[in-house]
Amino acid sequence: MICDVFDALTSKRPYKEPWPTERAIDLINSEAGKHFDPDLVEFFRGIVDEFLVIKNEYPDIEEPPTYLYDQAAAGA
Repeated sequence: MICDVFDALTSKRPYKEPWPTERAIDLINSEAGKHFDPDLVEFFRGIVDEFLVIKNEYPDIEEPPTYLYDQAAAGA
């Protein structure tokens, strides 16, 4: 769940701009012992750089491929 929250916060959404990485990490740290297990937050802090490498390697697609629209229009 921590990685999912981090990804959601640092990714652009139709309803919000992405948060800076440090802001998202600060929020996750502040929720240790409340919303998140403190041991898992500590583990996340240890792997966040690796997580960012993967996140940057596979960026979100701004617009879905047009073939998805073509299939929906054709009733696929």
